[in-house]
Formats: sequence, structure tokens, C-alpha cells
Amino acid sequence: LAQAQQQARGCRVEMFGNLCCCTNDEEERVQNISLLDQEGYASTNGGNGTFTFGVVRQGVDAALGVGLDCLGSRSLYVCSIPAGMDSPIQKANERAARDRQLRVGDFIVEVNGLGDNVPNMIAEIQARRELLMRVSRPLEFNITVDRRGGSLSCGITYDSKAGISLVIETVNPGAVESWNQDNPDKQVLPGDRIVAVNGKAGNSGQLLEMIKTADSIVD
Repeated sequence: LAQAQQQARGCRVEMFGNLCCCTNDEEERVQNISLLDQEGYASTNGGNGTFTFGVVRQGVDAALGVGLDCLGSRSLYVCSIPAGMDSPIQKANERAARDRQLRVGDFIVEVNGLGDNVPNMIAEIQARRELLMRVSRPLEFNITVDRRGGSLSCGITYDSKAGISLVIETVNPGAVESWNQDNPDKQVLPGDRIVAVNGKAGNSGQLLEMIKTADSIVD
């Protein structure tokens, strides 16, 4: 269910409605699913998983040179950084230490002191020439789910144009909830992102199709 696409200065902003991708008429089993936890890296690294990243551009109309997935409620997800562009993001990366460069897969959790609210962060990006971002590296973990004739029972949102992940909106009674009960240290929570299925990455549509057609379990 697509809403109107907007073009933020320097980033792609595409909002899409909720879609429950896991229904009873799908295949019964899903293999290994890889997810990103936007807060896990910081929590497992003593709170040091975030860093500041500064960008300066000539004007607010100048493109930043980064693709952002804005479907989360609390953060912006970096889904592309085009190579070969003499962009503000590329220049900032060249100046930054290697472990403080912005990467595909990172979460931007704050822009100029504004955090926990995606519309506010987008508005700040649109309005300011100088941007100081707080960036969080993701924590990736794997789960294995057996639907046993039922559904995954997850509400999922995704960017069908430029997305490279699926956003978990809700976890309802079903296979994923059973995984959470059996694996309290690796629970799937709202805000997590599916980035690979059975070891294969892809765009959002491809990930969705792989979930629908998976038919066996890999131990």
C-alpha cells in the first residue's frame, strides 16, 4: 500500500503502509532469517556503538548523496551511498576515521540533537546546511523459524522502491512469538529489520518473496 513519494533534500523519502506479509496460504516453513537490531550494538558494546558524523553542504537544496529508508518510527536507515559521487557524504567519509564512516546498514538516530522522531529528523535534514548526526551501527543476528502450517504472524512494512530490508512493525501470536519465548536472548522486536533470508540478501521485494517461498529448515 504505497503512499505518495516525497523527495527530501539529499535523501529519498518513501512512505509505505503496513502489510502483513505472512498469511496461511504461504509455504509452511522458513529457513534462516537475518535481522538487524538498531540498539543491540550499542548495548553490547558498553553504549559505545554510536558516534557523531558531521556533514556540511553548500546549501539546503544540495543533495547529500545518501539513500534513506524512513519507515522506522525512531531512526533513519541508510540503504545506499552511491559510489563515484562527489557528494557531501562522500567528502565527510573521506575526512572521517575508517571506523567512523557512514555505511550502508547504519541507523541515524539523531540529527542536530533531534532524535526518536523520524518526521522531525527529516525536517531538520531538509532545513539545515550543516548536519551533525548520531549514527548507530546495527547488531545482526540469525533466527530459524518453523511455521508448521501456520503463519509467521508479523506485521511488516517496507520500501518497495529502494528498500533493502523489511521492518518488523508487530510480533503477533505465531511462529516468531514462539521463537521469542524459546530464545529470550535473541528476541525479534518491533523496529528490527530483516536483511537476509536463508543467507541471501536482496531488495525488499526479493526478501518478501523469499519468505513466502521458503519450504525447508536449515539447522
